[in-house]
Amino acid sequence: REGNRARKFLEMAFACAFASRITLIAINSLCVIFACIVIYYGSAGLFREGNRAIDSKECTNSTGSDQNVACQSIPILEHPFAGLIALGSFILIFSLCGIAGACCAVRFKEEAGASRDRQL
Repeated sequence: REGNRARKFLEMAFACAFASRITLIAINSLCVIFACIVIYYGSAGLFREGNRAIDSKECTNSTGSDQNVACQSIPILEHPFAGLIALGSFILIFSLCGIAGACCAVRFKEEAGASRDRQL
């Protein structure tokens, strides 16, 4: 009878661990999608601002002949869209690590079985 209780407990714990992994994968997948959207809008905004600066003749190079030079009036790290790209990149990296961790974690049954084998 005691073995039956332990077995039910292990089955319940395995079901909870499986549900928590699925939840982690779902949340991290949504974060990956959000990070890709943030990176896209950050890079599109940065590109749009660069084109606007070139079109308005705010930026020229030293000879004035090449108009495809990016604007040097605002350093790239101080630009607000660079912050979006950096934030999106951090979210993307951490979410991918979270998905990998949820997928590659040791299963509870294997862990319990291994500890039981060590005791014998």
